[in-house]
Amino acid sequence: MSLLPREHPVHKGLIFLSVLIPTTLAFLTSNSTVVLQSIITDDLAINGSLSSWMTIIYLLGTNTFVPVANRIADRFGYKKIFCLGVAFFTIGTGGVGLSRDFLSLAASRLFEGVGAGLIFPLSLALLVKEFSKEKLGIVINLYLALSLTIGFGFGPIFSGYCAMHFVWNTAFLSLLPFCLLTFVLGCICHEETKKIYRGAFDIRGFFLFTCSISLILVALSEGNLPSTAEGWRSPYILSCLSCFCFFFLGAILMESRVENPMIPLALFRYPAFNLGCITLFTVGMIAFSSINLLVQYLEKGLFYDHGRIGYIASFYGLSLGLGGMLATYLMRTLSAKILSLSGLCLLIISLLLNQQFTIQSAESSIAMLVFLRGFSLGLSIGPVTSSSLETLPAPLASDGSSMVTFFRQIGATFGGSILGIIALRRNIYHKQLFMESVHQNLSAYTNAMHNLEKSIFAQNRDQAKGRALQEIVDYIYRQAYIESLNNALLSFAYVIGMIVCILCIINIRDYWYKQLREKNYLEE
Repeated sequence: MSLLPREHPVHKGLIFLSVLIPTTLAFLTSNSTVVLQSIITDDLAINGSLSSWMTIIYLLGTNTFVPVANRIADRFGYKKIFCLGVAFFTIGTGGVGLSRDFLSLAASRLFEGVGAGLIFPLSLALLVKEFSKEKLGIVINLYLALSLTIGFGFGPIFSGYCAMHFVWNTAFLSLLPFCLLTFVLGCICHEETKKIYRGAFDIRGFFLFTCSISLILVALSEGNLPSTAEGWRSPYILSCLSCFCFFFLGAILMESRVENPMIPLALFRYPAFNLGCITLFTVGMIAFSSINLLVQYLEKGLFYDHGRIGYIASFYGLSLGLGGMLATYLMRTLSAKILSLSGLCLLIISLLLNQQFTIQSAESSIAMLVFLRGFSLGLSIGPVTSSSLETLPAPLASDGSSMVTFFRQIGATFGGSILGIIALRRNIYHKQLFMESVHQNLSAYTNAMHNLEKSIFAQNRDQAKGRALQEIVDYIYRQAYIESLNNALLSFAYVIGMIVCILCIINIRDYWYKQLREKNYLEE
């Protein structure tokens, strides 16, 4: 227990740090895995078909516990479960750094995911409990801005630096002192909350929901892999999708009938909260998949080394924090709805501008667009979260914070898989389209072959011609891959555009009703 009074500014600051640090570390380790995935796969000799499970297992652990973290904390105490989440995350992070094969890595990533699944919602819930409603919007925005800035801004640079100058394990083992510091702060600063007994824990609902989330995640991740026989028509994938439908419908029916549901369906009676969850789901898909697509574009499309990849990716995280801090400042004078719409409109612009990326794009133009993407996300995530929670009554506030966190995380989980599905289909289309230009009678093809033969030619003319043709084909494949990533992001621009239209219609309707009520009141 802290020696300072609960309302003392230093005590409030320590509470804020105790939830900020683990959230930041969770974002940082997820980014480190993305940047270092190819190095880890090679170092541990992991089969290509298993490499995606480094992320899948982490997300399974996270998404399983995010929706039930508040329920568990109500039963056993928020302080105890939060510290338990930090302990799980610390053990998992240390285990990843010490891993020597796929099994130890997978087990450690699962521990990390479970810890993050407890940390994300309980951090937000603890802020809701500790700070007054007048300060809560600013505190939430500052919490999201700083955690995203450091996690997404410093994370890629740090992991890239470790890959270039040390071993990849350093990126995880060096975080252990901060994990231990957070555990100590959590034990000292927080007071145990009053335990709330809401009846028996909904074990059956938890089981059905966990199975449904796991099955759809496995289906979306595995169905798109070339190593999966028959792709989406594989009996394995079809079975996963069928079982997902069965378990998901069973979970909904179960939650609507039990006295103590795992997912409080009463939250979804509030339209503003529902729209906020949908918006956060979509924004979460873009926020967490953008960094993944950026790394793929720079590594596979432009052949950048990990140091340069980390440097460019850091602009994304820094701008996320800058946008979040600006939103925190502007919320004192502007409504969260206006800031949300402004951020979402900028996000649409960044997704549309992404279509100009090619194999010849300059590093400066890539960094500028990445900066705009992060700034728009930072400007919108905090206000959307705050406006969603403001509409809920006090008894549902902690459950609401858990659910908005869940929708943001589930969007991050499915974002990479959904974008990957779109990108794979568009990659096939662009390869066919570009390969049609490889025709010996076309002047552009003739000139390219001639110039390449001259630059490659050494001893054998036929070998030079063969290598020149291979260079052209490789160029086409790389450009087709880049175009497929651009198309995937373009599809999300359309989705965000529809959400913005709905938000505008709702805001105009609310404003019109408000004016009408004021007019009727004056007439009476």
